[in-house]
Amino acid sequence: MTSHDPLKDEGKPPATVENERFFDFGPFRLDRRERLLFRDGAAVALAPKAVDLLLALTDEPGALVLKEELIAKVWPDVVVDESNLSQNIFLLRKALDDGGGRWIATVPRRGYRFVGEVKTGSAVRDSIVAPAIAPSQDSALVPGPEVPRARWLRVGVVVAVLVLVGVTLAAWLLRSRDPIPNAPNAAIRSIAVLPFQPVDDAQKDRILQLGIADSVINKLSQLSAVAVSPTHAVTPFLDGHVEALAAGRELGVDSVVEGSIQRKGPRIRCSVRLLRVSDGRALWADHYDEDAADVFVLEDHIAERVATALDIHLGPGERRGLARRYTENHEAYDLFLQGRLAWERFDSEGREASLRYYQAALQRDPRYALAWGGIAKTYSVMAIYGPLSPDEGNARAKEAAYRALAIDPQIAEAHIALAACAIFRDRNWTLAEEEIRRALEIDPACDAHTLRGYLLQARGKPEEALYEMRRERDLDPLWRIPKNDCVLALFLARRYDEAISEGSQLLALDPGDKFVRYFVGRSMLAKGVIPEGIADPSADPSYRDSQFALHELATIAWKRGDHRGALAYIARMETLRTTGRTNFTIATFYAEIGDSDNAFRALDAAARQQYPFLYQMRTDPSFDSIRSDPRYAPLLAKLNLAPTPPELGSSSPRT
Repeated sequence: MTSHDPLKDEGKPPATVENERFFDFGPFRLDRRERLLFRDGAAVALAPKAVDLLLALTDEPGALVLKEELIAKVWPDVVVDESNLSQNIFLLRKALDDGGGRWIATVPRRGYRFVGEVKTGSAVRDSIVAPAIAPSQDSALVPGPEVPRARWLRVGVVVAVLVLVGVTLAAWLLRSRDPIPNAPNAAIRSIAVLPFQPVDDAQKDRILQLGIADSVINKLSQLSAVAVSPTHAVTPFLDGHVEALAAGRELGVDSVVEGSIQRKGPRIRCSVRLLRVSDGRALWADHYDEDAADVFVLEDHIAERVATALDIHLGPGERRGLARRYTENHEAYDLFLQGRLAWERFDSEGREASLRYYQAALQRDPRYALAWGGIAKTYSVMAIYGPLSPDEGNARAKEAAYRALAIDPQIAEAHIALAACAIFRDRNWTLAEEEIRRALEIDPACDAHTLRGYLLQARGKPEEALYEMRRERDLDPLWRIPKNDCVLALFLARRYDEAISEGSQLLALDPGDKFVRYFVGRSMLAKGVIPEGIADPSADPSYRDSQFALHELATIAWKRGDHRGALAYIARMETLRTTGRTNFTIATFYAEIGDSDNAFRALDAAARQQYPFLYQMRTDPSFDSIRSDPRYAPLLAKLNLAPTPPELGSSSPRT
């Protein structure tokens, strides 16, 4: 039961549409009976939970629906936290192309409201406008012949209303005189610096636009009092297609910095504003006119003024951080930013390109520590996903990381690279923990939370690992990699319903994501449910021949009693390129059916091939049946891991 909110009914229309089948708004039609959404007659792909949310919000257009009520309606039988709700609201808004809040309005810290003009049948209703106050239907209050007492009562009410209006107007006038309100900026605990936008499209310069934002982000990240969205979180807004406040809502921050730039001969003119996302109020604004050669000075000024506007007390170390510059060479800085942009693609071509840009930056400035850190991080990932071997990739990553730290010990990416080497190659869990701690002390918004999640999975703490993965996802809610990691973490934590729910929402946006599809399917199988719909491993030919699908198909065949067919799928998998990932996947199947000999044979092969994620055997529920086998503890010892914690033993629940 949810508590009653006395303000919940404010602005609620007198009628609901809960029992009406069709609900039209803008170009959309919602078929409530069939749970289908159409846009201009074409079906819109929506995950089941997104449909549930839309139905709940449109039951009473214009009415505030509290967060706890939405959670109770959409997840009636599952305990979920508020991040699930905000993530699904984000996905629903994305499907509705609702970046500006045209259809779904956020009521800060309380809930959401469906807004905009809606239509059911022939009735048209504007759900934003509150209805006029209707006369009471209580017969005891029907006015009779007017008496002096009633007349004085009415006069008193009118006077009280006029006084209230006068006080409110005076307060508004006084407040409006102050361009930077004295309201508590202490409420600002998170901020995103958006890429600056050109005044004239003909002057687009993506590197300059992102460069100013990146530099300000790096400086503000030195401040302990405010959480700063990392550069890769704001990169999707580089082309300026989303309004600043809408971008702030998508990123889940309290405030945003937006700016415009214009080149005038040898000078750069820049306008900057700090906006509070909750009400759109400008907390600070300024204009700059600098020599183009002094763009670093411009970035220094902006960071300092933003910190001042946020009313943050700066310690000596934080002041030095605001003044820090990693290079004075503009060309080196531009090349470094191009390397950052290439990295954002997170594929083999992007990594190769980022290396070339970082190396070119070092040719202009050999002591550019950030470029060395970028190289270290890139090599550490190449050691995991190829094309470099674990030995070669980690050796190169360590060399670049130590070069970066010799120049500047405060390079978070260098510590991240060393932590990755310790986790995926050296299995030095103590060193990994120390490097992650150092990285997060330097930059709390860096992507070290993911590495800490991996570390906790290796130590047999899946719930704590899930917490770290969700922190990473919340820091960068638009990037798909942390979302994928959360689906895996939910599976390893045996939260199968949540893994299915979150994974299905991601698949609705990207049906070709093999990684997510695999763990949605495995979660269904762990619950004793055969995957169907988009999670059906046989539905998509591009997925059907992958090792992921072959593992699922083998498991399904075995559960149905077709043992010969199941082993045929595994034999087919063994004809694929025998990587550590392939052998690990084969091992999960044999462990699931109780064939411990073949399970350990495949695990030993994965260990010889230095499979980076072999530590997942520690928490993967497929290996419950072999944890008591005498061969299991020695295999963990090869990974420098202690025996399995009791809570993850063979008695662990599977549903």
